[in-house]
Amino acid sequence: MKLEINPNFAWLLATKRDHHAPLSLSKFTTRFRSRMMLGTCDLVKGVEFAKGVGGNAPAGDVGKTTAARSNNNRGAAGRGFTLIELLVVIAIIAILIALLFPSVASLREKGLAGKCVGNLRAIASAIRLNAADNNGKWVIMDNEIYGSWDKTLRDRGYMDSDKASFCPSWAPKSYAIYQTYGVTWNGRALAPDDQNIITATYPTSSSPRTYFDIKLMAIEKPSKYLLLADSYTTRSYFKPLSQYHIVQGNSGMDEIHLRHNNRANALFADGHVDSLNPAGLREIGWSMAFDKKGSLTNF
Repeated sequence: MKLEINPNFAWLLATKRDHHAPLSLSKFTTRFRSRMMLGTCDLVKGVEFAKGVGGNAPAGDVGKTTAARSNNNRGAAGRGFTLIELLVVIAIIAILIALLFPSVASLREKGLAGKCVGNLRAIASAIRLNAADNNGKWVIMDNEIYGSWDKTLRDRGYMDSDKASFCPSWAPKSYAIYQTYGVTWNGRALAPDDQNIITATYPTSSSPRTYFDIKLMAIEKPSKYLLLADSYTTRSYFKPLSQYHIVQGNSGMDEIHLRHNNRANALFADGHVDSLNPAGLREIGWSMAFDKKGSLTNF
């Protein structure tokens, strides 16, 4: 049988004395297998190497070429970052973080302030239902020993949960009894007849229960009468200083809190929610509030 050899593999058949002298089939097979075992080439790589070095290159030259390529690859792979390059990358990352952090924090605060407004609007719906069932009065506490405005709304089925009872921007950032939006306890707002608006029975030694309601239908200027707002207390038994369920108004202890970029979110008797700065609070009869750091501000 006549064996035809592909020209690309002619160098495999060469001898040292005669480069083009053919080998027998058995010698060709032996030589090819030995080169396979040495890892110099396989059938496919032999074609690629042969083409790369001209097709007729001796095996020794191919080995040298392969070794050179391998050394180059190892050199490229082994090269890492220098110390200066790493420091430059770290510095760039630090600069980017410094530039982006205020923007991210501002966006986060705007999102929390928006959620706070949504909470107050949900509470407004609950108060409206409560008043509709009580001849226009918002019954805040109904002969309770330990009560708060939000507990009464939940107990009577006007609110599904406590998640809307507090501002998400301030401690404790989860529900806790008495640490909620502050209700206007004594009607310190721009209304000439507060005594006719609020009915309150305070605990005594003989009767520890409290009754408290606000006659919403009796308020002459409901768009100016504040019902609930972002609150802050300096009472020592709340640590950290936190929200409080009562806003006494001009007391210097339980006051409105300007936590949203020097503004406080507030719910009014007509059901609308507004974000008030000190000037806006002054217009509705308030003269003091806590700033975000907890310092009392008079205006």
